Amino acid sequence: MMFKALLLCLLVAVWGCAALQDCPEVDDPADPILFEDPDDCGAFYECAYGKAFQFKCQQGLYYDDSLKRCDYPSEVACGTRPTTTVSPVA
Repeated sequence: MMFKALLLCLLVAVWGCAALQDCPEVDDPADPILFEDPDDCGAFYECAYGKAFQFKCQQGLYYDDSLKRCDYPSEVACGTRPTTTVSPVA
C-alpha cells in the first residue's frame, strides 16, 4: 500500500512539472536554478534533471526572485503576479 502511495505522489509531481523556462540537463547542487511562478507570487520553480518543478512558499509568504527565497509580503514586489490572501478563521 505504501508503494502505491509513493508511486502516486511521484506521478503527480512529474505531471506537475512545468516547462516555463529551459532547465539545463545537468544540475549543480551548489547553485540551484530557481525562478518565480508568473501565475502565483507565493510559488516558485526549481530546475532538476532538465525539468522545472513547482514549489509553494509557506502560507503567508511570497517568493522573492531577487533573493531566491520566500519572504514576508511587505518585503516582496510581486509586480503583476497574482497574490493570494487567506481569510482569518472565526
